[in-house]
Amino acid sequence: MALVNMKLQKRIFRNIESLEKELIDQIKISINDDIKENDKSIILLSGGNTPINLYKKLSLEKELLWDKVYVGLVDERFVKNNSNYRNDKLIKENLLINFAKNANFISLIYDETSIKKSLEIALEKNNIFFARKSLVLLGMGEDYHTASLFPFDFNSKKGLSIDSKSTIIKTETKSYPNTRISHTFSSLVNTNRLFLYITGNSKLNCITKSENSSMNVNNPISCFIHNNSKLIEVFWTK
Repeated sequence: MALVNMKLQKRIFRNIESLEKELIDQIKISINDDIKENDKSIILLSGGNTPINLYKKLSLEKELLWDKVYVGLVDERFVKNNSNYRNDKLIKENLLINFAKNANFISLIYDETSIKKSLEIALEKNNIFFARKSLVLLGMGEDYHTASLFPFDFNSKKGLSIDSKSTIIKTETKSYPNTRISHTFSSLVNTNRLFLYITGNSKLNCITKSENSSMNVNNPISCFIHNNSKLIEVFWTK
């Protein structure tokens, strides 16, 4: 993949509290704007430990019209329903509470015995997320993966292609659990706002190195930084 125009905005905060306050304000703006224009808001969220407190705070926003908000996942781990590795469990326990309990949540796993069958059902159930979205919130690992698009994974490489017509795919990683379901690059950038929430110096270094290199499918976050279709807004603090 060739180097293209870089679309990156870094926002540096003194602490997590100020970061999450500003990020919640921007999320609220995105949701409210789309509800006013389209009578609904469509958002994709990430799992992991970093955004847990963000989701808890967001659930307390009583002025949001949560019944008009459709919440999906950027990716999911292919494990049993009651597993603590499941991103939908994290979202249900930390976001879909308080005032956000009336939001419309759509999962990515529907058959725990067959990844193929689960993908078939997920493609049908998640149809609303394949159109333009209000916002997408990404995370990133220290191996440069984002969503479940991993370095040196064959399916991830296809999913990072700007020419891919796929929307959600199966991916593989050496980490447990190794089988994942993920939205593709083309699906994730089909959004009004694209946020990346990260903490720590090592992850900031990943962003800096990716800025100073070319787009490379073995550095998945670089494909978002060096894309020519959507600005990625990085929210970072130590």
